[in-house]
Amino acid sequence: MELPLTEGSFRAFGSDCRVVSDLGTSALERVAERVEDLEARWSRFRPDSEVSRCNSARGRPVPVSTATIELIERANLAAERTDGRFNPLLLLDLVALGYDRDHSELPPSSGAPAVEQRPAVVDRRVETIDIGPDGVRVPTHAAFDPGGLGKGLAADLLLADLVEDGARWAFVSLGGDMRFGGVVLAEQGAPVAIEDPWKPGTSIGEVTVFGGGVASSSILRRTWAGSDGVDHHHVLDPITRRPAHGTRVAATVHARDAWWADVVAKCCLIDDGLDADHITEWGCVGLVFTADRTLETLGWAGAGEG
Repeated sequence: MELPLTEGSFRAFGSDCRVVSDLGTSALERVAERVEDLEARWSRFRPDSEVSRCNSARGRPVPVSTATIELIERANLAAERTDGRFNPLLLLDLVALGYDRDHSELPPSSGAPAVEQRPAVVDRRVETIDIGPDGVRVPTHAAFDPGGLGKGLAADLLLADLVEDGARWAFVSLGGDMRFGGVVLAEQGAPVAIEDPWKPGTSIGEVTVFGGGVASSSILRRTWAGSDGVDHHHVLDPITRRPAHGTRVAATVHARDAWWADVVAKCCLIDDGLDADHITEWGCVGLVFTADRTLETLGWAGAGEG
């Protein structure tokens, strides 16, 4: 079945965003308004956002919207399901490394990457955010960073809005966190290009998805020159609270929801030991690129084939 598709593009969450559906332009305008509202609530770079107010409350409860409660519930669930491989409370560590403003304003990479050492004994802690009747309480020693999870959840919410409006084929991409839906898309599928992490904009092949979310993460992106004279990236290891440096440099994951795909993609970079058995137990499939430019499939049959 051929459907007339309408496409819209805009900037949000510091990223290029794209929405495609078989609905008209008015539906896309509502999507843009919704994502603008979510960014206003969730951006750590806006001092008046709900997330920023929670972070600056010094452990006091802060009443927030239903959308922000949902965001924090997902962050807590991610920390618990991944046994602390994902930690939503590393913002102060990220800021200490220099990521204290929009990435476009950071010093460009210098070409001198840091080499981080993990301790011999790995001791992960599951850190979460308290949600109580009086509001959200962020621990006094930490700060919450929605990061890619926020973009993924926004994609999920926007896709749900489109389907509720009657979309039979819908696609939302927020900075590369993608969500697919609609009954026609579920029948026909949609192609997803697998990008070469060393050559942005170059595809090594594609896979077909029939719904759900796809997210990619890479330590080769969102890098900057730190004040310590070496380059850093945004994927922090909760063990060292420093940029992750293992054998993997990029990961792409497919899951039921985009927010969960984003979390698991980052975990694949943080923990080299996550294999196909691990992530399929989490309801995901994926693929990873290693530093020696090897492509490994993690339960995703046909991934990377052109």
